[in-house]
Amino acid sequence: MGQFTPFSGPDLCKYDYGISSDFPYSAEHAACICEALACEVDKLAAFISKLPQSEEYHRNEVVLKSRAVICYRRQNFKELYNILENNSFSTIYHQELQHLWLEAHYEEAEKVRNRPLGAVGKYRIRRKHPLPGGIWDGEETSYCFREKSRQLLKEAYRSNQYPSPKDKKELASKTQLTVTQVSNWFKNRRQRDRAAESRDKGSGGDTKGDSDSSDYDDPLEVKPTLEVPQPQIVQPLEFTAFDPSPYNTHFMAYPTAPHMSYLQPTVMDTIGTIGTQYQSL
Repeated sequence: MGQFTPFSGPDLCKYDYGISSDFPYSAEHAACICEALACEVDKLAAFISKLPQSEEYHRNEVVLKSRAVICYRRQNFKELYNILENNSFSTIYHQELQHLWLEAHYEEAEKVRNRPLGAVGKYRIRRKHPLPGGIWDGEETSYCFREKSRQLLKEAYRSNQYPSPKDKKELASKTQLTVTQVSNWFKNRRQRDRAAESRDKGSGGDTKGDSDSSDYDDPLEVKPTLEVPQPQIVQPLEFTAFDPSPYNTHFMAYPTAPHMSYLQPTVMDTIGTIGTQYQSL
């Protein structure tokens, strides 16, 4: 173990090393007090500032975790990263510390961009800033799910794409996820499969495979259904022959003059009279 370096940071994150060595609590008792003060950041910071200058206290993982919480609440992200990157923690603290690591990076990115991050933006942040080894057991994750959990979900999906509430509850217990996360995973998976099927029909090929390629998926978020426009089939216009039967009482056919066959009789009589007069000239 290397030489202990005093913690530095904002006012409430600094230690008071002038305290007498006659500290009334052991390191274990101090850790219990830190746990009890976890929801009261100001009191927690004041208590930690009174701890003796000793590795026995300041290398205690509960104390380190408490320091990380203080730094996150005080927006001292640089010191937070330093704590998480240079110390190892028990598995029971991994989830909480991973949350601090990711949320700190998200907040930094949002300040730079001056807008909230979406699912894709958060995915890129996670790729850019992988979890430190001290707060991660090394098991690969996908969409914030452990690989084992994801495999169990995929196996259940192959058997039944629409699990019952009872099935979801059992899956949540097996995968160490919430029922909401399981439900959303199934909804998102069904939507991706429907979209893939629509694309395959449109291209005429069979490219359907494992549709878990959307690595930026948020397991707590239901993705909107992807609407794939279907090709419109234009029906040819149908023309029907003109039926003069309803007008037989008003129109007369003249075989010798087909181009005048449907002129009204009065018009035809006038034309015939003019023709007779012209021939007599």
